[in-house]
Amino acid sequence: MNEDIEKLITERKLGQQINPEEKINVIKKLTKKYNVPADDYLTLENKICESGNAKDIFLFAYYAGEEANMQRLAVNILFTKNVKYIYAFAAVINLLSFVPLFEEEIIKRQNTKYIYKFARDVKGADIIKLGNKIIEKGNSNYILLFASDVIGESFLSKLNNALEKNHNKQLKKDVEIKEIYVPLGNLLDEDENIKQL
Repeated sequence: MNEDIEKLITERKLGQQINPEEKINVIKKLTKKYNVPADDYLTLENKICESGNAKDIFLFAYYAGEEANMQRLAVNILFTKNVKYIYAFAAVINLLSFVPLFEEEIIKRQNTKYIYKFARDVKGADIIKLGNKIIEKGNSNYILLFASDVIGESFLSKLNNALEKNHNKQLKKDVEIKEIYVPLGNLLDEDENIKQL
């Protein structure tokens, strides 16, 4: 299912429409699972919310679209405390008023992978707050992914240029220091040679 979620998120980011055949199949599976008539979205939504099944809440929200009560589904997905589906719901369903609530739940769960994904994929996410959490967790892989995918290549190139300039300044200082101390060192060596004579 992980691949399916990633596929759905990618499709939504690219602005692709939901495949009508896929929608029918998913809704059909859900209505069969919850023993509800195919055209009774309200009863299906009620049963899915009562179940607390994060995957089903997400799938129903994604495929039912305007026929679903997204705010109710958002509250119910939060109750599941399932970071994978909270992230997926937030990334696919644009409910900006819920983003801070989703974000807090993701942070509470301390899962670096989903903190990173949330920052990368959710509109309105507080990337500074999420970035600090990733740094706090100390996973260098996710710190680098966050820096490149969330903050962006332009920032990284600016950071790299700044580091190179600093490094070049330090090298220049080191060379200047060596130019001063090396001749002094040679004089000291000559003094040593004189003393030994």
